[in-house]
Amino acid sequence: MSDYMPTKKQKFFYVFSIILFVILFPLGVILLYKIYTPLVKFLFKIKKTDLFFSMTGAEIFILSGIFILIPVIDILIQLLFNMVLGMKKTFAYYDETKYENPYYYNNRRYSLGSARKDKILAISVLIIAIPFFLLSLSDFAYGNEDFFSYKKYFSFHRENYEWSKIDKIDIYATISSGKYKDFDPKMDVYFGNNKIDLWGGACFDSPDPDTLILFIDRCKKNNPYVSINVNTKFSKQMQDEYSECTDEKKNAIDKVFNYALKKM
Repeated sequence: MSDYMPTKKQKFFYVFSIILFVILFPLGVILLYKIYTPLVKFLFKIKKTDLFFSMTGAEIFILSGIFILIPVIDILIQLLFNMVLGMKKTFAYYDETKYENPYYYNNRRYSLGSARKDKILAISVLIIAIPFFLLSLSDFAYGNEDFFSYKKYFSFHRENYEWSKIDKIDIYATISSGKYKDFDPKMDVYFGNNKIDLWGGACFDSPDPDTLILFIDRCKKNNPYVSINVNTKFSKQMQDEYSECTDEKKNAIDKVFNYALKKM
């Protein structure tokens, strides 16, 4: 085993790189949440007056984006190391090919593997994550004055439906599954052979109540015979969960349910 010891300057920048990663990573995740809707609207030229609904692709955008962030941030830190110390770093690794001896400290080497393996891992992650990231950008539903547009995640074909083709809307609520129970409002929309939930199925970027009301209004305007069903019969558990909702969520639920009841 080599007796080589990293200098204080090298150890400082090693610790500094970890701190830098811990700061940049959560900022990158927050940025992913913030840019999804504006980015999609910009790329697909969706107007402010159009009704926009993020679907499953929004969650895949965040998840794949996180996997992309890890090697990208590491590459940025690696560039910093190259500029400051002339050292190469990939996934907490000081490139031993740059020096005569590997780095050892307290009988532990600063590495998660060879530099070549680290680079292969980073490239593999990017190759897998980037296609999912790009596909997620087109997985959304929106409606303009003329039609309602929808595309399934793994489909490359977007289908446009006239508003008159939407023949049924079911509005109800369930208790969300998982460790933490929650009052989960739903708005299932039926058109063609498709059924999608535009309320509870809209992922983290849930539409505001005014958007849902405008959707109902456009459906009713273009198809007076559209079937609108509103289920307000809540179980005791659902009533308890509803009471735990924030005032903002309660107001949104009440606003949509009451409006839909008038349109039945």
